[in-house]
Amino acid sequence: MAYLQKPSLPYSPIRVELSFDMPLAEIVFDFYDRLKTISRGYASFDYSPIGFKESHLVKMDILCSTGTKLTLLSAIIHRDNAFDLGKKICKKLKELIPKQQFEIAIQAGVGAKIIARETISALT
Repeated sequence: MAYLQKPSLPYSPIRVELSFDMPLAEIVFDFYDRLKTISRGYASFDYSPIGFKESHLVKMDILCSTGTKLTLLSAIIHRDNAFDLGKKICKKLKELIPKQQFEIAIQAGVGAKIIARETISALT
């Protein structure tokens, strides 16, 4: 009776190359960090600009309870991603900002329209 054995190879690379067009703004927002995290540091990333294309970009502002725009948190993003990113930023700010003696409203807005809102309750 013959026994089957797996062939022993000293090194068996599995290499995958993905090539696609992607907006530069998507790369800037955490793409590289997520790529390294998912691949446990083994993935590499190379890009070359292909030119400019028209897109539906909007400016998203973060507002505090007094209606003051927090300009450091403003971002120019694609219209389709505005709601998700606004909601994510508002939730994160709610976790980070400690409770005060008054209620604090954190809002994400595009133009005059509020797209996301979180409220930090007052101390009781």
